[in-house]
Amino acid sequence: MSNDQLTINTLRELNSRLASEITELRKENAEISELRKKFSKVEAENIELKAEKVKLKQALKEHESKFVKLEQNDKDTAVENAELKARVAKLEQKQSQNDEERSNHIVKLDDDTKEIEQVSTLIPKKKKSSTSINASCRMNSDDAPEQIISQRDKYPDI
Repeated sequence: MSNDQLTINTLRELNSRLASEITELRKENAEISELRKKFSKVEAENIELKAEKVKLKQALKEHESKFVKLEQNDKDTAVENAELKARVAKLEQKQSQNDEERSNHIVKLDDDTKEIEQVSTLIPKKKKSSTSINASCRMNSDDAPEQIISQRDKYPDI
């Protein structure tokens, strides 16, 4: 019995070790299953993040393009504003010159008016009216042109 008993004990020890290994393998297998689930989740998230990365890159390109256009528009607007400011300055200068010329003309007209008034006070008031001169011209219509010219010289206001 000792041989049989020894074999039984050895088999029991082997059975116990194998049962223990099986339990550990099952634990490891459960961990592997959990790790596979986690890996699947991580892979799914990774795919989503890659898709989002592609979208963000595309949006970034679009925004960069818009930004370049806006910068160009800003430069164009600055140039246009500078041109308009230069035009306004020229127009203001021209307007100022025109105002100055008008003012000078008004002063000159005032001076001319005063001069005419002074001269008119020096001229005698007695004059033949234009109707009497016209009448004398009609009456003397047979006169020679020299006579008519001499009458004009007498009455320059006609």
